[in-house]
Amino acid sequence: MAMQSWKSGYEATGAKMGYQLCASFSTCSLADAYLSKHCGVCNPNCALATGKSVLGDTKVGISPSDPNLVDVLANIGGLQWSVPGFAVDTAWMPKEVNLIWDNKATVPPADGFPVAISAEQLFPVTEVDGRLHCRPVADVRNRLGISPESRIWLVSGAPDRVIEWMWVNPSTTTSVLGHTRLELIMSPHVSMYGTQCPLHWRVSGKRTLIMYSEYRSVCAYSVPTISIPSVSFAEHWEGWLQENPAINCICVNTQTWKSNSQFYPMVKLLAWFASRVRTDMHYIITGPVTPDRIELVRDVLPSCTIVSSFHYNRGRLGKAA
Repeated sequence: MAMQSWKSGYEATGAKMGYQLCASFSTCSLADAYLSKHCGVCNPNCALATGKSVLGDTKVGISPSDPNLVDVLANIGGLQWSVPGFAVDTAWMPKEVNLIWDNKATVPPADGFPVAISAEQLFPVTEVDGRLHCRPVADVRNRLGISPESRIWLVSGAPDRVIEWMWVNPSTTTSVLGHTRLELIMSPHVSMYGTQCPLHWRVSGKRTLIMYSEYRSVCAYSVPTISIPSVSFAEHWEGWLQENPAINCICVNTQTWKSNSQFYPMVKLLAWFASRVRTDMHYIITGPVTPDRIELVRDVLPSCTIVSSFHYNRGRLGKAA
């Protein structure tokens, strides 16, 4: 894939995940270089700038005019992404990991290879009368029908209600993650969309980094998840990685890039991003299922682990894996 062609292809498709709907005014009252460039007037069609918490799968968020903004920033320790990152040993990481995305007709992993699960399988969150409730799963291996010795990875993607419950229950979450004996944890992919206020992007990014740091206390292989719904946000993640040169492994969740008009231009954007960070970066890519998409990702990112439900889906349909 030609690096110079990424931008024209990206812009031509008008990918919903990628374009910047917020007007670029330098009138944001917050003393922050990123927001001064990208924020100031919210997208009038943005349903996220409501000042509410996330419940269920309702996509809501914050804006510069949010009356709760002071409390939000105090809760995350300010907007600056000051969370440090760490290196992990990537030499042993496999080329593919089998993602089990539900609790039915489980396909046991091959000996010696890890299986990936979603946080929803550990934290089955329900919403009752506007409140989130959860009874964590004590033994996910038994529930999924896989051996006690199985190597398990936790993927970054999960419903918003699950991630929000994990955020407000950090002690219980880390206790369950530690008890589950996970081999690798990808920090939760806090929702970020191209239609969000840039301030909400910054807050969401900081939250996923905080959880990345917290989970390192129970898993040596805690990997940060990055989200790049736009060029400007890709540049911001690039800046964080430059401040943390030790980081040699990151996760990118492509599960939200569903249609071809979203997936292909965003892979090009990811290729451009990869050309700007350390050349030996190892990528964990979750989501691509079809062989052509998997092949495209491997062409763009030769050093990557793909976490996919491709083999699991075939097993459930009774076909040879």
